[in-house]
Amino acid sequence: MLRPFGKGPHAVAVRLALHYIPRSSAVHRWDARTKLFGIALVTGALLWAEPMVLAVVTGWLAALFAAARLPWRLPLRTIRAWAPFLVLLFSVQAVSWEAFPKLPQSLPEAFPPDSVAAAAVSLWRIALMILWAVLFTATTNTAAVQRAVLWVLRPVPFVPARRIAVMAGLSVHLFATLLDDLEEIRTACRARLGDRSKNPYRRMKIVILPLFRKALNRAESMALALAARGYRDDVPVEVPPWPRAEMLSCLMLLGLLAALHGARP
Repeated sequence: MLRPFGKGPHAVAVRLALHYIPRSSAVHRWDARTKLFGIALVTGALLWAEPMVLAVVTGWLAALFAAARLPWRLPLRTIRAWAPFLVLLFSVQAVSWEAFPKLPQSLPEAFPPDSVAAAAVSLWRIALMILWAVLFTATTNTAAVQRAVLWVLRPVPFVPARRIAVMAGLSVHLFATLLDDLEEIRTACRARLGDRSKNPYRRMKIVILPLFRKALNRAESMALALAARGYRDDVPVEVPPWPRAEMLSCLMLLGLLAALHGARP
């Protein structure tokens, strides 16, 4: 049985990742375009951010998680799920490959402090990008994502904006559901001692094949559901205007990020 996040009617199973978590918070009520452009600006700024900017963005992220009343175990479980990739990335960046033609005489020679510091900053940057994406999916439902993508693509000529918007929303939902399926398959595998096999190819096969089958079944179910509901690209969809105050807040965020980058030593 899965342990829930929190108590009461808003309790959420701990295995959920990249799922929408309903709450009556101001962050949930923000327009999806505000969150989409805001996270795009922050993610772009993180690509070249110095530690000072990373610290500020980390504070913003923590404040928004608290304002959205999301469970704190959600980011912790997300980082734990990405831990193997993050550790591998840190090891590759921190090691001094120039020291390995000959056997390194000491640990600082194999892992120079400068390389370790740069790898730690890169790890911090990637972890922030992942957690901002988690914040977006946890506070924005599929319909809001579709409307935001439709609003962005509608002015572009010769682009099936509604079809792409529907696919974008369903892709987010499908990916999150497949992560749940992966956790379910891995739990079943451990219950049957499949994870104790010494053959790595067999361990991969008993996880990948059921996951691939579930992905095909879910994609087929989504296609049938769209057809059953009479989905058509030519049906007009009303998208409400972007609130001016939230639009101005995105411009203010852009200016603040530019000021932070300009203040770098």
